Amino acid sequence: MNKDQLISALLSKVEGELGRTLRTPTDFQYLSLRISLKSEGEYSLSCSTIKRLCNYVRYKSNPSLHTLSTLAIFVGYKDWNDYVDSQLALLRPVSGFLFDVDDALAKTPIGGCLRLRWLPDRRIKLLRKIDRRVEVVASENSQLQTGDSFILSEIKEGEPLLAVGFVRDGTSMPDYVMGRNGGISII
Repeated sequence: MNKDQLISALLSKVEGELGRTLRTPTDFQYLSLRISLKSEGEYSLSCSTIKRLCNYVRYKSNPSLHTLSTLAIFVGYKDWNDYVDSQLALLRPVSGFLFDVDDALAKTPIGGCLRLRWLPDRRIKLLRKIDRRVEVVASENSQLQTGDSFILSEIKEGEPLLAVGFVRDGTSMPDYVMGRNGGISII
């Protein structure tokens, strides 16, 4: 996947997040405003920059890393590189053997905490209980809730993570997968 294809796919995600296509000056102004509002003023893109990126105005230079990162953040990624990594991960084979597993849970002492993140903006903090059983002590933008407990398989950065033996409020639940697209990151 080349850079132009990555940018095109990102713009499609932006349009999906925006709920409209980017075709007119009004659309570009709306996106500029939404970026600023969503980031509470931390990020911004001018209408002119968005017009150039969408080929509404001819421009020979490549978009800046700041521009691409701002759009990636708008749709839920950490930055442009995080977006690119997630797109390239989709091209990897969907099955295979795990080599060089650096299991963070095995290195976490009983009673110790482990923080995980996955796309688009999920974060959890886990308390290691016994063996490979953990308990959620904090959850952000995830279906997991404080108090949920489950058993984890080996943790490998960039790979999905399966939680089995899932218990919520004393009730057994189905297995749960984290980072199905793009894998998990250890924070």
